[in-house]
Amino acid sequence: AALSHAFVDGQALRTYRHAPNAGSRKSWAAGDASSRGVRLAVFGIQAGNQLLDRAQLVDGTDTLSGRPDGLPGLGLVVDGFELGLGVAAVGEKGQPIITAMDSLAHVMLKVTNMIMWVAPFAVFSSIATVIAEKGIGIMVDYGQLILLFYAALAVLWLILLGLGYYFVKNRIWSLINHIKEPIVLAFATASSESAYPKLLNQLQRFGISEKIVSFVLPLGYSFNLDGSMMYMTFGSLLIAQAYGIDLTLAEQLTMMLVLMVTSKGIAAVPRASLVVIAATVASFGIPEAGLAILLPIDQFLDMGRTATNVVGNAVANVAISKMEGEPIDN
Repeated sequence: AALSHAFVDGQALRTYRHAPNAGSRKSWAAGDASSRGVRLAVFGIQAGNQLLDRAQLVDGTDTLSGRPDGLPGLGLVVDGFELGLGVAAVGEKGQPIITAMDSLAHVMLKVTNMIMWVAPFAVFSSIATVIAEKGIGIMVDYGQLILLFYAALAVLWLILLGLGYYFVKNRIWSLINHIKEPIVLAFATASSESAYPKLLNQLQRFGISEKIVSFVLPLGYSFNLDGSMMYMTFGSLLIAQAYGIDLTLAEQLTMMLVLMVTSKGIAAVPRASLVVIAATVASFGIPEAGLAILLPIDQFLDMGRTATNVVGNAVANVAISKMEGEPIDN
């Protein structure tokens, strides 16, 4: 599902194929080259992030660079960016790669849909195991923890929507109405990428231009993960408190900065945030075994953080569109 934004370039490719003659094709290629190049470059960034995420999920380390700290190799992001620019630079010879990514996006979205059909059974099994070991009373403590987390997310939503109101005033309610379906989809699947195609479509229907959405949205899926940051900070501090470890304000700020770096690109991989939390807490002397505290309710917390990512990226598109002087018309 990480490659789903290739749909945009897939549509462009179909336009190219159906051009009536060679002259029209040449005109299309010249007129749209810059926008396709930007989108392909963004694709390179996100594809590189996804490759890195899967390497880290093998054993919790950065297997591509051989470092045990699990921090992402930012060089890979640069390489991905260069790959996207290279594909755009070769012109028509790069079209097979775009076609392949478009096809792969359809396949991955179908696979994701099939997996989500059985996901509830996995969640049920995880909760049943905890209740069997700790007793039904443990659910009260977990319930309070979930409520506290969603209360923090509610505050974050108010801040995000307040920023959105600053840019579009009363039209913020129309924006919420347009993105409610992507929010529900992200909440149900606990994967931001599964909501990407719908969010892309709804933002354009809201009135944001395609060139803004097709650049800002995929870039935001790698670098603008408000919900993920809230979730990982919440989880890291929870584990520290569970072990009675007091972190100074300086340590907490340092942890926040580390999480800002290590969280890049995790939107596409459900549960990848657990790997990031494990790598981060270990570097602050907090036992990684404390991650077991989060496992039984990770699904419920993950649902909230992915929905928040959708809201954050929608507001970011509105903000960039207004700052660039682009009209937002339904």
